[in-house]
Amino acid sequence: MDPDFASAEDVSEYVLEITRTAYLERDAELFCSRFQLPQLVGTFKGNRVLETPNQLKSVFWDMCNIFTNQGVLDFKRKTLAASFKNPNYIQRTFVTQYILPGFALSDEIFGHGYLVRENNVWLIAESTYATKIESVARVLGPRENAVQDQSVSASM
Repeated sequence: MDPDFASAEDVSEYVLEITRTAYLERDAELFCSRFQLPQLVGTFKGNRVLETPNQLKSVFWDMCNIFTNQGVLDFKRKTLAASFKNPNYIQRTFVTQYILPGFALSDEIFGHGYLVRENNVWLIAESTYATKIESVARVLGPRENAVQDQSVSASM
């Protein structure tokens, strides 16, 4: 059960911190515990739906491989805007940058999506990303030969 929060921004920051910790500790179970399935994820290249825990874990490990290959030391993450649409549903926009060797920062990755509260736990319900980092766009975007839903990425 999650604590009570004063604002939608506080909820968003809380969930961002949990997923940051999961990536840094390579804890796929913690990561997956914060996602609702099925999960719509996408980029400007298109969207895909993750339907199973194994598909979600595959994305997690693909992202961890990117972090290892790029030497990511940490993440700088911030909620830019968040709003309750009802007591159990939040719309949010956030930004992530990777802290790289020499404390350089990666390009910004902008995310937009929704959080839902189920059984007093906040879950990521949907996320779309705007990124110039091609390896990230490949992992979070559509898979080749897959049917794509362009509606969400077009609305970003």
